[in-house]
Amino acid sequence: MNIKSAFSFFKRKSFCSIIKKHIAPKPLSISFRRYIYVGKQIKYFHFVLSYCTFAEYYKGDFLKHFQIGKLWILYSLFCKTIIIDLFNKLYSLLIMSKIFFTQESNIELMVQGGKPMGGAVVATQVWMESLNELGNEVMLFRNIEDNRQILEKYKWVNSVKVYNSKKGFPILRWPFYRLPKFFVAIKKSRPDFVLESIPTWTSYFYCLICHFLGTKHILRLANDNMLDERIKWTHSTFERFFIARAFKKTDFILTQNQFQFNNVKAKYPSKKVIKISNPFRISKQELNFKTLNKGYISWVANFRYQKNLQLLYRIAVQLPNEQFKIAGQPLIPMDQESTEYLEKLKSLSNVHLVGSISRDMILDFLKDSKFLLNTSRYEGFSNTFLEAMQSGTPILTTPNVNPDSIISDYQIGMIYEDEANLRLILENMTEEIYLNMSKNCIDYIENNHDHLVLGKKLLDFLHDTQ
Repeated sequence: MNIKSAFSFFKRKSFCSIIKKHIAPKPLSISFRRYIYVGKQIKYFHFVLSYCTFAEYYKGDFLKHFQIGKLWILYSLFCKTIIIDLFNKLYSLLIMSKIFFTQESNIELMVQGGKPMGGAVVATQVWMESLNELGNEVMLFRNIEDNRQILEKYKWVNSVKVYNSKKGFPILRWPFYRLPKFFVAIKKSRPDFVLESIPTWTSYFYCLICHFLGTKHILRLANDNMLDERIKWTHSTFERFFIARAFKKTDFILTQNQFQFNNVKAKYPSKKVIKISNPFRISKQELNFKTLNKGYISWVANFRYQKNLQLLYRIAVQLPNEQFKIAGQPLIPMDQESTEYLEKLKSLSNVHLVGSISRDMILDFLKDSKFLLNTSRYEGFSNTFLEAMQSGTPILTTPNVNPDSIISDYQIGMIYEDEANLRLILENMTEEIYLNMSKNCIDYIENNHDHLVLGKKLLDFLHDTQ
């Protein structure tokens, strides 16, 4: 291709098409997929990058026709280093999104003496940290009456006070007080995205507000039961009616596993859906696999029907020679089954209830255990699995909770059918099998759950599908 035809080629083709075809697949210092998004809005850098890209890809023709080898060196130093670096900085400013999280419970993880929270809140916290570290502004819903001081390490969170949770009459507070206050908060803060980590009946009305104000709405699925008959166990007919409409109205749906992704695509085929497993802040210092099969069997969860304390009790009875340490607290109000079997668990000599464990101490708790036991009736992607993997602790779980078959496929634990089957599995387990599972835990989490890698994947999805 000579220089004249090359310039004609660039005149005919748009910047975006050139980048997609010639640049996007190549490993460069920054993501040119994002340039496509920004380039539409910045004509000057649209021009600079187009012709710098042209120069790089057709440098052979430049040298052949103009014999400017020395100038090419200057080009490399100036264009590739300075202009690209400058555009990197401008890109960070221009591509930065404002993301509003509605999960007000996350405040509990950011204040001194906050209440222990479940896995969905912990996962949301990691998403917030990931998006912040990638240069986005993170905003968090907060109740007006909450005046607790946010810890210094979370000062990057822009907490937005929306309404007073104690104000208003029970029936009338939502339409006449809370939703209008939410409307005002979104209008003033002007986020690019509103992200709801747990769909509720109010999600539909949040969608309507977001659409009216020109803000994109994201629903994240925290649990598998939202997509089948199991939702009837935990949500009323009224709640299910509006949750279903929220899925139809939202702009994006974020799923955790293949089951969720397939069901959402089947029910809402026109929706923009992505599957991203839970992100996790991996600490290299904590990535130590086991050297011996010893310690207690740990169980971590709030006490509620979903977590199946009845099965936990039967397992503890079936394995009298094993020690069990149970970390958690009742979810008030507690259902009848959980109340009954919690009392039975307290009567067993090989069961020790240790109460709630702070996020700072959970890894030490799991590091000293030989297995993490899961008895849940259903989950999405249990955050305790990731915490166990980081400490090299293999997982024992049922077929009900094996997201994307990772436990069996990656051999990071064992799948048991019932308490008798679990006893046989543990009796036949060799030291070699155990140590291999521990090593596999470390390998899997390192390769699949880095919070920054998954954060970039989410941002690419949000920007590329707008």
